[in-house]
Amino acid sequence: MTEEYTNILALLDITWGRWIMISLFALLVYWLIRLLKHWLEKASLLGGWNYRIYRLVLKIYILSEPLCALVIIGGFVLINPIVHGIIALVILLLGYSVIKSYFSGKVLQMSYEFFEGQKIKVKENEGIIQEIGRTSLVLQTKLGAEHISYVQLFENGFTQLEGAKVGGLQAIYIDGGAQEGVTIQSIKDKLWESPYLDWSFTPEIALTNKENQFEVKVLLREKHHLEDLKNLITEWGYMCRLKN
Repeated sequence: MTEEYTNILALLDITWGRWIMISLFALLVYWLIRLLKHWLEKASLLGGWNYRIYRLVLKIYILSEPLCALVIIGGFVLINPIVHGIIALVILLLGYSVIKSYFSGKVLQMSYEFFEGQKIKVKENEGIIQEIGRTSLVLQTKLGAEHISYVQLFENGFTQLEGAKVGGLQAIYIDGGAQEGVTIQSIKDKLWESPYLDWSFTPEIALTNKENQFEVKVLLREKHHLEDLKNLITEWGYMCRLKN
């Protein structure tokens, strides 16, 4: 028992050098999970991966950031429990509202699917999610962009007015015109950057008889995003029209 107790104390005896190594390892694991999530996210759009695997990795990714932070902070405190513990406590008290909103966001993201372009209602505010931050959402309403903290979502509740299953399958033509290097792969890569697609459906892209013209089938998260997608494609420098 004494030997086991000694071994536990040895593990808790953190030096600055050991803390740096632990922190670097934690950050490396976090970035590897982030890269895996990004790769699976893209692979799920391009085909060949089960969407459920991506959802599992996404949840692991959501948890990995706070766990990484806790490991780094915990190791820092163990270097000098009294002094560093007081420092950590002061930071916790000063940033309590921000930290609370951060962890509230992680809990919400584990329970609900949030994505840019989704329509939600919070109290009387109704709009489309423009950005998903670490401590708040940016909601685009009729009156303009509004930052809503995750604590507000917890306290006031919210309604997901339109979700991933509300969109529609659309067939469009994308014409690259005189541009060079326009390929099926390059279009897939650009579509990946669009926030309007439902990733449960793999976009179908095929060349037509016309040079540099592609027929594209996509599933939109929301039907009214069709105009947004067409405008985005126009910004890429391509011509776009619905298939009749």
